[in-house]
Amino acid sequence: MSEERFFIRMKHHMKGYDQLRRDPALKAQMRRLGEGIANRAAQFGGIYAVRESEHKSRSHVSVGTYDWKAMHVNARDNSLLKSLK
Repeated sequence: MSEERFFIRMKHHMKGYDQLRRDPALKAQMRRLGEGIANRAAQFGGIYAVRESEHKSRSHVSVGTYDWKAMHVNARDNSLLKSLK
């Protein structure tokens, strides 16, 4: 049996990717998702913070512990990991 292989060459439009990754609507959606994770994690106890940052080519959103109780609960119960589900 002979097997034919096809190759496709693609040229990516990097400026388009950068515009998409920095789009305000996408940033707002990432913020909403981060707030949902923080709210679910807060049910375990403690306060969780959503942080936003923007770098050269993309925006970032992270969720982390804000107080000692949240740090303790997260270390004991993996509250941030469980709130991703």
